Amino acid sequence: NGRLLEAKEHFQHCITLDPKRAEFHHRLAMTVQRLGGGNGHTDWATVEHCYAQAIDIEPDNVEFLVGMAKHWQLRGQVSTAMKYYKRVRDIEPENLDASREI
Repeated sequence: NGRLLEAKEHFQHCITLDPKRAEFHHRLAMTVQRLGGGNGHTDWATVEHCYAQAIDIEPDNVEFLVGMAKHWQLRGQVSTAMKYYKRVRDIEPENLDASREI
C-alpha cells in the first residue's frame, strides 16, 4: 500500500505538470482503485473522474474505455459497463474483453 500511495502522489503531480496527458489520468484511476483493494474504501468518485478525464482527452482509446467499463462493472452498474464495452467493440471488433463481457 505504501508504494501505491507514492504512485498516487506521483500521478497527481504528473497531472499538474501535464493535465492533457490522458495516460496520467488513466494511471491515477487504476492506482486509486487498487488502493481501495475492494474492501469498501475505494474512492469511486475519483476513479470515475480520472477515467472520464482520460476518455475526454482520448475518446477512442480502447484501454481507457475498458478501464471505465470494468470500473462500472465492479460497482454493479452492468448497463453502464455494457455501454463502454459496446464502444470498445465498435472501435475494435475483435477486442477480447468486450467480446467476453458482451
